[in-house]
Amino acid sequence: MVTLDEAKIRRLPRPEGVGVQRLLDGVVRGFILLVVVTVVVLNRVNESGNHNVDSIGADPLALLVTDSALHQNERQPMASPVAAQAIKPSRPVRRGEDNAHVPVPEAPRLSAAELAAFKPNELGYVPVLMYHAFTTDPEHLDDWTTNPERFRDDLQWLADHDFFIISLDDLLTNEIAVPPGKHPVVLTFDDASSGQFRLLEDATGQLAPDPATAVGVMEAFFATHPDIGRGGHFAFVPNNCFHHDAEVTTCEERLAWLAGHGYEIGNHTWYHQNLGEADDERFMSQIGDTKLWIDERVPGDANLSNVLTLPFGAFPATEWQYHMLVNGFDWEGQRIQLAAVLTVGGGPSVSPDSAMWDPWAITRINTGEATLGYWQAQIETGATTLYTSDGNPTVTTIPEALPEDLAAQFDPSVIAGKGRSLVGYNAEPADETTGLHQGDMAALVRSWTSARRKRASRVRPSKVPRPRAGNVR
Repeated sequence: MVTLDEAKIRRLPRPEGVGVQRLLDGVVRGFILLVVVTVVVLNRVNESGNHNVDSIGADPLALLVTDSALHQNERQPMASPVAAQAIKPSRPVRRGEDNAHVPVPEAPRLSAAELAAFKPNELGYVPVLMYHAFTTDPEHLDDWTTNPERFRDDLQWLADHDFFIISLDDLLTNEIAVPPGKHPVVLTFDDASSGQFRLLEDATGQLAPDPATAVGVMEAFFATHPDIGRGGHFAFVPNNCFHHDAEVTTCEERLAWLAGHGYEIGNHTWYHQNLGEADDERFMSQIGDTKLWIDERVPGDANLSNVLTLPFGAFPATEWQYHMLVNGFDWEGQRIQLAAVLTVGGGPSVSPDSAMWDPWAITRINTGEATLGYWQAQIETGATTLYTSDGNPTVTTIPEALPEDLAAQFDPSVIAGKGRSLVGYNAEPADETTGLHQGDMAALVRSWTSARRKRASRVRPSKVPRPRAGNVR
């Protein structure tokens, strides 16, 4: 017989005419009903192949949903796989606030036929292209300066090779809503120079981007290529603010136009300060003043004032400054907390699902003719394995045979820790470099477990020590 502590019984409501025994029986029946309902719900979740991170436990194999599991619960294929579009979840947090994961409703997964057609691999590399100055004078072209014609050619190359432009924020939050089979790419522009963006009055008196600027080229290209996505991240220097000697608009008007047309404004310090040469006061003022200035002028999704692009690619020179870079600091009565740092160069970025993902050192590709040409050749020959989307921002899909460099980056606990399901599928026979056989995604998970996280070290400049707990100046 079930008994309750008398004090607890007194706290329960006692309708007139209902005795303690009837009350106890009702509690027991309610408890049994709750257990039965819970078991039924969990069974249905397991049968559907959708794994919740909280119910996975310590077994890394529980993270895996193979394509054989998909066969057991086959979904109807999309009406037109070629024209299939990514399902964009509603954004749970304002961009730029935090890159911590917030669960979103899961979209339908690809069918077996769609997996074979699109061949997604979401551990692949994501190019983050880096542009600086723009000119119309061919004599001024160099590794850091391009012109509208070259930039237009770059965009056409991206379109011809199945790329899809996403925002930097989508990369940081791992909400990569790209159509299946497409490759995400991020466009970044450093320094806020006039060749990147300028507003002119058109024939009707309306303000429009100068067609000879980067934004002017992008707007014209996006209009004729609606299937390439859109966006661009401007590493902003307030002291520049795209100033032109014949400017007809204010800095605030230019920022408002960019924010209203899907572009992002990030932090590049106030005077393009080399942080490797700054004392503590200048370090804080250059980052803090710029963040607060942007916060006052740029609303909503366009505001990425907490994403710092390093001037000259220089990390702070002292351990204490690096500690402030990662852990934040107080400035002008406000808490300055960065969310990510962009470097200068380093090649394409690893996937945000990679075990090597480091938001404090996101690498980029310089778009000088020689450097960009090298990486384009790497991509065209398959020497660099690109991130290929499954069209579902809430699921991480990878083939069962991974190249050696990507196999070293595979950590199922990293993927699970971001609240994402892991889907493996048969794409090709086993890659000899991994020693895995076709259909053996479970072996990949086990190989990771036995290796106990023996993977390549995260890329950090040797002169920048990691902050230690309890670090002091």
